[in-house]
Amino acid sequence: MAWFSPLVGQRVDLSPEEIQPDDFPASLLDRGRASVENMLERFRADERALVADIEDKTEQLRQTRIAIQAFEAADHILVAGDPDFAEIEPVPELETPKIVMKHKAIRS
Repeated sequence: MAWFSPLVGQRVDLSPEEIQPDDFPASLLDRGRASVENMLERFRADERALVADIEDKTEQLRQTRIAIQAFEAADHILVAGDPDFAEIEPVPELETPKIVMKHKAIRS
């Protein structure tokens, strides 16, 4: 029965100084503080990524609205059969939503 054989290996004698860890484990308060700091950093990174996504989507929306207005104007010209651009009402300015950060809340 080989699995019951005693372990074979070297014996090592260590002094109490060699057994002590280099760093003592942090207190519960220190571990809690570190955990909170890690979560804050993670959520701040998420916030920065979301703001960048909002800016990208806002720009895509602006470009889509411009394309829609251009094609509506082209459709109006083709349907009316009148190539005179003077009769087409001017394209209104697009309202760009402003991103405001207030108390760390993102609003658009």
